[in-house]
Formats: sequence, structure tokens, C-alpha cells
Amino acid sequence: YELNMYGRGVSLTQKFGTSTFLSGTFTKRLALDISKYGASFSHKFKYPFSFEIGGAYEDNREEMSTTMLEYGTFSTKVTRNTLVSLMYANSQSSLMVNDQRRNYTGFGLRSNLNTKIRKFSLRAIADYGSAFYSGYSKGRLIINANASLPISNKSSLTSNYQKQEYKPLYLVGDEYRFDRFTKSQKLGIQYRLQVLDKTNLFLGPIAEQKTTNSFFTLDQTGVFSTYTAKGEVGIMIFQDYSENFLKFSGKYGITNVYDYAITETLNPEVPNKMFNVAELTFAMKNKNFGLNLIYYHGPYSISQEFVYFYSDFFTRSLNVLPSYQRYLYKKKLELSLRGSYIYNITTKNNRIYLNTTLSWYGDRGWDFKLLNTTSFQSISNNSDVSSYATTYFEFVLRKTFDINQPRLKYYDYKAVFYK
Repeated sequence: YELNMYGRGVSLTQKFGTSTFLSGTFTKRLALDISKYGASFSHKFKYPFSFEIGGAYEDNREEMSTTMLEYGTFSTKVTRNTLVSLMYANSQSSLMVNDQRRNYTGFGLRSNLNTKIRKFSLRAIADYGSAFYSGYSKGRLIINANASLPISNKSSLTSNYQKQEYKPLYLVGDEYRFDRFTKSQKLGIQYRLQVLDKTNLFLGPIAEQKTTNSFFTLDQTGVFSTYTAKGEVGIMIFQDYSENFLKFSGKYGITNVYDYAITETLNPEVPNKMFNVAELTFAMKNKNFGLNLIYYHGPYSISQEFVYFYSDFFTRSLNVLPSYQRYLYKKKLELSLRGSYIYNITTKNNRIYLNTTLSWYGDRGWDFKLLNTTSFQSISNNSDVSSYATTYFEFVLRKTFDINQPRLKYYDYKAVFYK
């Protein structure tokens, strides 16, 4: 519905034929007294054209505000190998600002392009939301493009471009402002070569730019900006007709601080505006088990670069991300375990997250899930160590109604494939 529908509630979807859907959703956040309503209608024609229209309404009694959002989207094939989709949304918000009722209007845009010209393929998505837009992309611009070109049967060239801009809305006195920003763009080019059977070698350059004036120690005119140039090389071993793989990769580069501010409270502690950064990655998946290990040598986000430049705090960290998923009983009971361990080698701080999901897929449309999220955090401060722990439980019960449609019959088809 383009509007965040988070909360407890109910969602219903009715299917008409094979290509028409009508859905409605109601949610409520009890602690904050927020009610949300949403509805949508979509249809797919025989000719490669489809559309969806919908809207959502939010009633926030806690803040005495209301929001209405309407959207429409369509997708079609321009040519045989080119698919285009567009979305436009408009929102109207009524907010209380210092005991005064004010109305704001915003809009959102989204476009998708998927095309193939001979061997060259391109997938691109752009998402934009104005400052007063109430949808997911509020105050944001996101562009992501991926291109691929096979060179031979054993080699290919790929590229990825990402651009993100965020201008948060904040209140000063009785006026909303959006002059704070965080911007980044990243371009990576990768050459991939099959050196052995089921073994690929990949390498290529990566260029990244980051800039912001959102740090509270900077005013609107104080900007902090960096350039980063890296080289990446790695190897990947895989299996045919399987998700199992083994991957090693390394990145090394230089970050340059090309724009910064000097104030009474801010003065660079690093004599050189250029510093080295590196990253080592190991990833694997074997049937039900997966593991990712990432070692960062040096700051890799703009906030870490800011802290290092002004306080000479060089970050080194290790991230461990395991996962496990399998059926415990036939195809009925499924267990999913996901965790993460983040250890900051410089500060000796560590964080542990564990997510456990137990799912039962019953008969006659009955399903349930039991979810638990637990986190532990340990913070070292000189000789003191502080520890924190939180846990969260969620129970989900779902019932689907397979109502037979007029003049439609369903059959079970079983196929056996062998080699």
C-alpha cells in the first residue's frame, strides 16, 4: 500500500479468476493508538500489461494527525525483451505543529527497467519521495542499476551502480526543515572468469563517494565528504544444480577526505587526509547451513570515517553471520536459526543477535509461527564493562480459505525428472 502498515490486525485477499486481486488490510498499534486501513485492486491482462491501484489511511490519535495516500502503478512490455513499470503516489498529511493544524502534500515516484539487447542485459530501479511524502521513500532517492555482458563461454563483465540520498524532515520551532542530508554513490565493475570446472575467479575496481552534513557537531554549511577507491579479488567454488558454494574475497583501497569543516570544537586529529582500508570475506553454504565471516580493517561507513578523522579512532571489527534451516518433521515442521556476532577489536565491545523461527504448515490452510529474537550487548568503558540483554516473542496464526471459483477446476500434477 506504499504506507507502512505495521501493527496487529487482519489482511484479506480475494482472487477473481487467475489475474484479478482485491485486498484489504486493517492494523492497529495498541501502545501508540494508531489505526491504519489499506485497500488495493490489481489486474493482469492477456497482453503483457498489468496495473494496480490502491490507497491507505492512517489515524494517529497519539499525535492527533491523519494521513491519506493514493497510488497507481502499471507495467508493460515496450519491446519483446524490455519490461517497464512506473508508480506514482500522492499523500496528504494533517499534522499538529505547536497546537496548530497544518496540512502538507507529498508525492512518490518509482520506475523499473528490465531489458536485454542481444547479449547485454540491464536491470535498473529508481525510487524517490519528497520531503512531506508519507510513503516508504519519504525524503529519499534510491537508484540501483545492474548490467551484465558475457564475453565468452567462460568469462563475463558485470557492473553495479548505487546512488542514495536522504534528507530527513525535522522540526525547528514551528517550521519543518529538510536541509540536512546524507548522500552516497558507488560504482563497481567486475570481471569473472571460469578458471576450473565449477571454480570462478573475479576481480575489479570499486569507487565510492560519501558526503553528509547530518552530524550534530556540524551546522548546515559544514560538510564532511570522502572518496574511496578499492580493488577486489576473489574466488568462488560452486556446485551445479545446487545452492552450495564456497567463496573467498579481499578488498583493499584508499580513502581520501576531500571536504571537511574546522570549528572551535572540531579539529582533525589525523595529519593525513588519506588512509588505507581493507576487507576480507569468507562465505559458504552447505545444504541447510550457511556462514559469513567479514573482517573490516579501517572505517567503512561515513560515520566511522568522521570519528577517525576528528578523533584518530581507527576501527577494526569482525562479523560472524551463521544460519541454519531445515525441516524437523516431513514438510510440516520447519526450524530456522539466524544469528550474528559483531566484535569491535578496537573497543573490545561485542553484540550478539539470535533469531529463531519455528513454523508449522498444517492442513486445511492453517499455519502458525513462533518467533523469538534475542540480543546481547557488552560495552567496555575503561575498566568497567556493561552488559545488556533483550528478548522478543511473536506468535503468528494464519488461515487461508481456498474458495472454489465458478467454472474453475484445479488438478494436482506430478512430474518425475531424472538424469
